[in-house]
Amino acid sequence: MFAPYDVPSDATGVRVAETASASGVLVAVADALRTAPIDADIVLVAAAAQSLEYVGLRYALQTLSASEQQRLAAVVSIQSALTDHTVIQPDQATQTAGGGPNVAGRIAGAVGQQIAPQSSTALLRVLSSAGVHAPTIELVATDGVAAASNAQGLGASGRSVLALLSYVARYPEKLKA
Repeated sequence: MFAPYDVPSDATGVRVAETASASGVLVAVADALRTAPIDADIVLVAAAAQSLEYVGLRYALQTLSASEQQRLAAVVSIQSALTDHTVIQPDQATQTAGGGPNVAGRIAGAVGQQIAPQSSTALLRVLSSAGVHAPTIELVATDGVAAASNAQGLGASGRSVLALLSYVARYPEKLKA
């Protein structure tokens, strides 16, 4: 699971707040997993240089052993978490994998969130350049940006992430096209 923490700010400071919320959810997920573990190896990465073609994420992926790369079920990216409406965005192959309702659709339905296709192929390109192959799923806040103290939004994002991680850990074969 990946969260950026250094997206360059725009004039309003919104981008800084977005990445701070993503990193905050990552830390909260780590804490939740400590008290209620999921039966899977989950690697949490807060990485810099997203604006430079995800250099930090690419480095993290390249440091995985061959065995870890083979076991990689998915790369989950938290892009922002400031509102109580999160969109779960699978890559195109993941969106149509497994037949019937797709993984992201099942998670979105379970936690009351929306689903939409990823707007770019950047994550897949990063994985490819690192020699790693896995489905990608992004979580993105919607409805503009609410106050950074929106605890309800952070809670909704955290629930979405934990549900997604639990499902992926239990049914990794459902992500395969």
